[in-house]
Amino acid sequence: MNNSWQDYFYFTKAERGSAILLSGICMVLFLVPFAYSYIFPNTSIQYEFPAIPKIETPTSAVAEVREAKEITLFPFNPNNATREDFSNLGLSDKLVNTIFNYRNKGGKFYKAENFQKIWGLSPNEYARLAPYIVIENYNNQYEKKKFEAHEAIVEVSEPFPFSPNLASVDDFLRLGIPQKIAQTIVNYRSKGGVFRRKEDVKKMYNFPPDLYAKLEPFIIIEEIKPVQNDIQNAQNQAIANNVSPVTSTPSTNYNIPSNVPGTYNNTTKFNSKKNFSGTIDINQSNAEQWQQLPGVGAGYARKIVGFREKLGGFASTEQVKETFGLPDSTFQKIKPFLKPSPILQTININTVSQEDLCKHPYCKFNHAKLIISYRDMHGKYQNAESLKKVYAIQDILPKLLPYLSY
Repeated sequence: MNNSWQDYFYFTKAERGSAILLSGICMVLFLVPFAYSYIFPNTSIQYEFPAIPKIETPTSAVAEVREAKEITLFPFNPNNATREDFSNLGLSDKLVNTIFNYRNKGGKFYKAENFQKIWGLSPNEYARLAPYIVIENYNNQYEKKKFEAHEAIVEVSEPFPFSPNLASVDDFLRLGIPQKIAQTIVNYRSKGGVFRRKEDVKKMYNFPPDLYAKLEPFIIIEEIKPVQNDIQNAQNQAIANNVSPVTSTPSTNYNIPSNVPGTYNNTTKFNSKKNFSGTIDINQSNAEQWQQLPGVGAGYARKIVGFREKLGGFASTEQVKETFGLPDSTFQKIKPFLKPSPILQTININTVSQEDLCKHPYCKFNHAKLIISYRDMHGKYQNAESLKKVYAIQDILPKLLPYLSY
């Protein structure tokens, strides 16, 4: 055990000399800083740093500029003051630009307190300028117009007896009824509306009450007597036998008030749409004939005829309800009066071009392309069974078939 410790701490002569030398060098390096001040007592190094320049802030520069300016206070209107005026009042250029931008965008100062809302204007500056702010009485040249509840009434010296169910727009205008209201009455009648009492007239939208009071003694309402049953039965029998029915206009009696001045021509017959008892050929009737049906005005009549022309005719009465914008309730009213007939025009599927075929309402571009491509590949179509081989058009084929010829 003692021998092992001796072996561990044993140094050779060379090792002992190196350790002593290394220890001596470390001791010298440790003492050098302490001995330096004694060896060189008068040597010292001093560093001189340049002075930091004074930085002037923008606010201080603005303050100096303001102090340099000669500020003059005088009465001014912020709505029309010039840049020079604001500058003489001591406002900065940035604040002046803000005011002018506000004015250029339509801004207006209606009272002195509005001026303090300018962004960047301090409360102290506003307090300094407030006693000198002068706002003129503001009159808005774009003041909203006051629209009356109705149009100006045309004074008529001598009203005349008239029927609201028969009078034209010109008649209404001669009576002093505004044109917009006159057109409203005509539109109401074209959709099947009927005036059954005098009071119904003043129910029209915006009808002037004072004008109604003036015209009320001259309003004539017809009494519509129901059509005799035997006439109705004769018409129904004629329709069943495919014979043109004899139409009969209901007789009307005109109750002319005793206080109505002048005379009234009571020979004009009043035809009520609600008493229409004839039929309409769905493919032969024009727009005027369609308007005889209850609930069908000029607009619906034009749409029905236009849709029929695009189709080439109605294949069935049910197709009428496909007219764009036609309410189902209106179609149900007119359905009993519709008479089917052969369609007007067919399409030769073996000669028609793709452009013409896709114009049909029931055939879209992709369908027309498939039909024409199949025809080019397999030859002409012989019948409807040939078209059924084009599987991609099966959804439109039932509607399209009545309009095709081979």
